[in-house]
Amino acid sequence: ARQGNPAAHQPLHVLAEQSLIAAGINTRDMDRTRIAQRALAQGTSDFTVVLENVLNKMLLAAYRPSAVTWSRFCATGTLTDYRPHARYHMGSFSDLKSVNEDGEYETGVLSDAAKETITGSRKGRILQITPEVLVNDDLGAFSRPTVALGQAAARAIEKDVYALLALNSGAGPTMSDGVALFHASHGNIPTAAAPDMASVDAGRQLMAAQMDVGANDYLDIVPTVWLGPLSLGSKAREINAAEYNDDANKQQRRPNVVRGLFADVVDSPRLTGTAWYMFADPTQEPVIEVAFLNGVQTPTIEQELNFRTDGVAWKVVHRYGVAAVGWRGAIRNAGV
Repeated sequence: ARQGNPAAHQPLHVLAEQSLIAAGINTRDMDRTRIAQRALAQGTSDFTVVLENVLNKMLLAAYRPSAVTWSRFCATGTLTDYRPHARYHMGSFSDLKSVNEDGEYETGVLSDAAKETITGSRKGRILQITPEVLVNDDLGAFSRPTVALGQAAARAIEKDVYALLALNSGAGPTMSDGVALFHASHGNIPTAAAPDMASVDAGRQLMAAQMDVGANDYLDIVPTVWLGPLSLGSKAREINAAEYNDDANKQQRRPNVVRGLFADVVDSPRLTGTAWYMFADPTQEPVIEVAFLNGVQTPTIEQELNFRTDGVAWKVVHRYGVAAVGWRGAIRNAGV
């Protein structure tokens, strides 16, 4: 792409001057400082537009490959504004009943839907480019903070998701029914045990036994993601891959009944201690949702001329919300 491009290896101050000349401005009597000031002034040239475009590409390039795990066990949603948005778990209808030959059909009841809410907010930082950056041809003063901003934007969601799990001493956020996400009344806390075939199977059974909102039928939810600290991740992968149950009598060669249960094993340094989790497919039974304003999943850039410094400031903003939207699709084992 650089072949035949005369601007490919030009210094910043030269590119700034060329942008002014292209805009019909005579730069013959201008020094570097004056050229930099005029180039950064909105409406003078296209230089700030080019910088904003480059900034945006660098920001997104740093944002996308960041090592985040939240998308592997959280649902992704959309918000239309900053007001609370409802997330419903639909109720169920009463069971059908037999009718005698001369009898009447009984009226059934559709149970009310359970509702949780999620609210968006704004997070951001300002990156400023002064004329000195152009005069000194300091491209690093432009690129380094841009990359750091992209990484920070991705890191913000990751931190918020794990902070949500850490609420109430690890029991998670308080739900609409007044109790924590992981609570005995929600039926998602198995007997504390280290991850092994028996404890994973116990968690699987507990999740499968969850009932719909109207308590008319079992949901038969299947866990697909294991989540825990780094110290337990290797054990979880071993359990998921093992063909036989090594804890049983090896002469009998009993099979591993939870082999391949998890499509993904997520271990994170943001989790410590002995607790570990099992999550259902977030597209089927969401527990935690990350929702983005108007569906824009990447940070956005807004530009402003800074009159006090003769520079240009770019505001990088990420608009999203994180919330627990259900409790049936996950279990938390406190471990030992």
